[in-house]
Amino acid sequence: MPVWNFAFGSHLSKKQLSHIIGQAPKQFMRAILPDYRLTFWKLFDSPKTFANLATGGSPALVSDKGSTVYGVIYLVSEEQLTVLDKYEAEWGYERAQLQVKTEGGRSLLAYAHNRVKPGEFLPPSEDFLRLMLTGLQEHGHPPEVVQGVRKAALTRP
Repeated sequence: MPVWNFAFGSHLSKKQLSHIIGQAPKQFMRAILPDYRLTFWKLFDSPKTFANLATGGSPALVSDKGSTVYGVIYLVSEEQLTVLDKYEAEWGYERAQLQVKTEGGRSLLAYAHNRVKPGEFLPPSEDFLRLMLTGLQEHGHPPEVVQGVRKAALTRP
């Protein structure tokens, strides 16, 4: 049975996500995660796959009343979600279920992969940031959202 997966990092790029799960999901829409903020933490261990993306911090969702994280929800199969679980575990992430809002204002439960252990702030690598910002643009997020994410990525909270 297909499930929604909330992407807020490099998986905003359909091309990057398709490299991991085997094909780009055909159903997706812009979404937000209310009452969370985006930050970037230094990795504890370097992942084996896409190591070029691991030279900087990786994104993390932090509970923060009144803040918003912009992203995309993709409709993925259970098998694709399992592939994501294994991939994300290399980066220190675990699957969590969160309440997101679609661009139409509808609330949905979606899975997201978030960092398990908090860490020290570290901006992402240029490659990682490029994937995120390109993904936001690819999905039609407005320029002010793209610039806000860029600022969050490069500014210590």
